[in-house]
Amino acid sequence: MIGLSKIELCWSVTKQAFDNRFDFYLTGLYKKSMRRQLENFANALSDSSGEDVDTPKDWHAAFRMLKNYLLGVCRPGKLVVFLDEVPWMETRKSDFVQDNYGDDENFWTNRIDSSMHRAWTGFAFEHLCMNLISQI
Repeated sequence: MIGLSKIELCWSVTKQAFDNRFDFYLTGLYKKSMRRQLENFANALSDSSGEDVDTPKDWHAAFRMLKNYLLGVCRPGKLVVFLDEVPWMETRKSDFVQDNYGDDENFWTNRIDSSMHRAWTGFAFEHLCMNLISQI
């Protein structure tokens, strides 16, 4: 593993921690339009489900599709959903945060000490990496 960047190292540890089994995995695209982000989402959902998936019209529809897919996954244990580079999905006029967190403009500020906020800001990911680094 010599020569890996911090991000590559963390990603390697994350894949090992979950035995490289994700029920859904999506990475946001840097500086791409909402349309392109939603196409990327549809491709990821298609890869996960093994079925052709139409591009959703907005993030609300996208997460409804994801919810329906996850409800249909039949296997024991917890489902693993990995969303990477989430801030890149919040494009101009996408309403990504608005659609998924309602009308509370202080949603994240009001939850600054919550596990949800730490996960959103990447703390949970970094914490996982630092706890498992000795296993590399």
